[in-house]
Amino acid sequence: MDTSLKFRSVILKFSRMLSDEINTLLLEHQLNYSLWQVLHYIQQHQPCTSTEIAEYLNISRPSIAKRIQPLLKLQAVSQHSEADRRVRILRLTDSGQQLVIQCMDKIDQLEQELLEQSSDTDIQLSIKLIHQLTQQLQHKKSGIHHEH
Repeated sequence: MDTSLKFRSVILKFSRMLSDEINTLLLEHQLNYSLWQVLHYIQQHQPCTSTEIAEYLNISRPSIAKRIQPLLKLQAVSQHSEADRRVRILRLTDSGQQLVIQCMDKIDQLEQELLEQSSDTDIQLSIKLIHQLTQQLQHKKSGIHHEH
């Protein structure tokens, strides 16, 4: 089997399995991985807009709007209008901040369990490789990378 095909298959399988596991962990909080990604971004970059979140997660603005609605319903996020009424500023509420902390603890614990058998060197090399591949994809998407 071609190494690149094997690599892609392994990465995609791991990504699906990790997402499923995170979904299971978040279920009791009425969240899923997609909602968690939005919450986590807001926590890291607040105040922010849905456009910023969409760009970071590489998904459409309507997809973000669909994800923000349940977070508003859970009262985890607050939304405020700017002078330009089309722009909504998002922040975590106090309960949203607590929710992020609770979920982060669970996800961190899962990560520690998954990595406990791996050496620090293997972990650092894996992180480096994934960062390199991510940067290549970002450059390719933005039109900076013109090879082939």
